[in-house]
Amino acid sequence: MRRFTILLTALLAIFASATYADAFEVKSYEGKFSMEFPGAPAASTIRDIGSCVAARHEYRFQERSKVWMASYQDCKPAGILADLGHADVIKNAVKRMLKAVKGDLRANDPITVGVLQGREVVAVVPGGLVLRQRFFIEGDRVYQNMYVGPIGSQDDPAVEAFFASFRVMR
Repeated sequence: MRRFTILLTALLAIFASATYADAFEVKSYEGKFSMEFPGAPAASTIRDIGSCVAARHEYRFQERSKVWMASYQDCKPAGILADLGHADVIKNAVKRMLKAVKGDLRANDPITVGVLQGREVVAVVPGGLVLRQRFFIEGDRVYQNMYVGPIGSQDDPAVEAFFASFRVMR
């Protein structure tokens, strides 16, 4: 039994390191952030609405029923996010997101990554899926990191590694 436990532990370590080794790092010098995806994401620019009527730059990777996404947008005019208040901007973004996906909110907690403070939201959405999303504001820039997948997968090691890899470059 002890040998089996040692073998199982070794195999799990190999698979965990293989997942990390297969990660694809996005370094957005324009967005001033980096993040690791489980595979090569597609990049796109979307004209967005809401508190920030501005182009949103998005990186998205999909693998079967799982989607990983990171985006940023610079809000105009300069200073609008400070005028609106960061807490209100994020609160409204969460409301719009829940309405758009018809989600049932399960968690809405403060989160800190480095010097950035934001919110992490978890919602159950139709189709047996869960959405886990983080919102951060720095100056006039809004960062969003999101994962959507089967219910229960939001805390998988690959998802944790994705969220933990987010870095703002200065």
